[in-house]
Amino acid sequence: MTYRRTGTKRKRESGEEEEEEEEEEEEEEEEEEEEEEEEQEEQEEQEKQEEEEEEEEEEEEEEERGKNERPKVSVLGLSGQAPAPAQQLSTNVGTPGFLVATKLVVVVVVVVVVVVVAVVVVVVVVVVVVVVVVVVVVVVVAVLLLLVPVVVVEVVVVVVVVVVVVVVVVVVVVAVVVVLVVVGISPSKS
Repeated sequence: MTYRRTGTKRKRESGEEEEEEEEEEEEEEEEEEEEEEEEQEEQEEQEKQEEEEEEEEEEEEEEERGKNERPKVSVLGLSGQAPAPAQQLSTNVGTPGFLVATKLVVVVVVVVVVVVVAVVVVVVVVVVVVVVVVVVVVVVVAVLLLLVPVVVVEVVVVVVVVVVVVVVVVVVVVAVVVVLVVVGISPSKS
């Protein structure tokens, strides 16, 4: 019985030692996890601080740029110092957007003027051609009525009318082609 007791005691002691070792291992693991978590938190805090510092530096640089971009001459141009914000003119002149808009307006105005001039020229040319053809037809018919028999006059009138129609159509087609060419060239120049 004594032996058994000591065996039991030894078992108990060894069991207690194992439990103690397991508890110590668990505690060590927990401590390691806590240390890792603390390190992660510290790293995150450092990253946040670095980001905040970078943002502050960027803001300072932007402010310095804004100060450097201010004009050195006042609105009146006398003092040589930068004007107070209330004195600055609130126009967008000189900005890229304003320049692009100005160029577009100029191009549109030029195109409209060119198209209007081309149309007016075409109309004038067509009217002049029609008037000249009508005068020629009237004169030719009058002369033919005086000189030749009626049958020949009718044939000549038909031929003249056909020629007049062909000439008017050709003039109109040429005028339209000229307008299209002028409109096509003017935007490409600008």
